[in-house]
Amino acid sequence: MKLIIGLGNPGNEYENTRHNIGFSVIDAFLKQHKIELDKEKFNGVFYKGSDFVVAKPLTYMNKSGKFVKDIAKFFNIDIADILIIHDEINLPVAKAGLLVNGSSGNHNGIKDIMNEFKISTLNRLKIGVGFNNKFKLKDWVLSKFKLDELELLDKNMFKYIDAINCFLYNDIYFAMNLYNHKLKENE
Repeated sequence: MKLIIGLGNPGNEYENTRHNIGFSVIDAFLKQHKIELDKEKFNGVFYKGSDFVVAKPLTYMNKSGKFVKDIAKFFNIDIADILIIHDEINLPVAKAGLLVNGSSGNHNGIKDIMNEFKISTLNRLKIGVGFNNKFKLKDWVLSKFKLDELELLDKNMFKYIDAINCFLYNDIYFAMNLYNHKLKENE
């Protein structure tokens, strides 16, 4: 059983913000698979299929760890079988990468998950949201994408979903080898 979690903040006011790209990728994944998040538990929503669970925490981004740990424990899913999808300011908009090792950097949602599990490695799909140093970090990640950025993300969404689908039926290293070069290029 695999667990795919997209990070974001709940509420319409956060729709199309950089911090919510994890939610956007989950929404596109659900649409492709013709499924929906139909269950609620542990302060989050999820869908459980025969071999995977897809979920979004309903906590705010920086408090995602408890939800991830609770749902993983509930479905007896090992940390190696979890993939977290989140925004990454150190990548240009729409570029992406699968990652196992590496610190949480400035990402408090990832930091909270790592702290809950008491781990230093975590399978992640990082989606580039860029960074403009004229903004404070918090203001930047809570800002909405510009129209051309949304179009670029939309054109590349299939690659993110393909990488997730690959992870569902393989390990993270296989998915990284197959997709990281594709994810670093924009369509």
